[in-house]
Amino acid sequence: MSRDLEDSLRLMDAIRKATEAYTKARTENARQKAQARLQQLLAADAPFRQEQQRQREETRRLREDTRLYRDVALQVIDVGYRRLATRVHPDHGGSTETMARLNRMRAVLQTAAKRLKGGAP
Repeated sequence: MSRDLEDSLRLMDAIRKATEAYTKARTENARQKAQARLQQLLAADAPFRQEQQRQREETRRLREDTRLYRDVALQVIDVGYRRLATRVHPDHGGSTETMARLNRMRAVLQTAAKRLKGGAP
């Protein structure tokens, strides 16, 4: 187990214990001590929470970038397909086998681009 994970687990356990101590405290002085300890522990947890927030934001940005790359990839595939189709289409002097091969290649590339986003194949 990594040191950061161990530290996080210890901190979570200490917060749990401080919360229990606060709820079980019978006197106002004991409640104040437990509350002060809990606030101290929560302040120590703040950098960890900030790091989690930063990681969530980074993940969100990466997902947005992936969507953008997928959309661009699909556009590039379509443009390339159209250009090649005008050359190899049987109506323009190409062969049926070459056109069928181009259609299969387009389908494979589109499937790969859609999976990049996590969309349906």
